[in-house]
Formats: sequence, structure tokens, C-alpha cells
Amino acid sequence: MRFGKILLLLGLILFVLAIPIANLLGGMATGGPDVPWWKFWEAFFIAETIPILMILIGIVILIIISWRRRKIEEDDGSY
Repeated sequence: MRFGKILLLLGLILFVLAIPIANLLGGMATGGPDVPWWKFWEAFFIAETIPILMILIGIVILIIISWRRRKIEEDDGSY
């Protein structure tokens, strides 16, 4: 449980800290007049990939642990 919370918190901190860098990369990707608008979001999410994955893995770990804990608590009374 502790590992999931730490991973989730670290992912959120990295996500917030990487927003200015991702914005800068997205702006540089759309520097030319003939570049489509979605290139900004492509570069933005490339820079934010690792923090987003950390957040998703942390959420999955927390969900799995809470599901197992609930399952164990339900099974304890059945014996």
C-alpha cells in the first residue's frame, strides 16, 4: 500500500514539474506555419509519458491492494 502511494505522489510531483518543459517542447514542435495543431499535443504528451505512466501504475497498485484487502476481510468470516 505504501509503495503505491509513494509512486502515485512521485508521479504527480513529476507531472506538475514537467508541465513547463512539455509546454516548451510542444511550442517548439508547432513553430512553423505549416505544422498541424495536433503536433503540439504529440510533443506535450511525449514529454509527459513517464509521469503519466507512474500515476497510472500507482493507481492500479492501490486498486489491486484495496481489492485484495477487501477480499481477505470477506473471506475471514466464512470459516
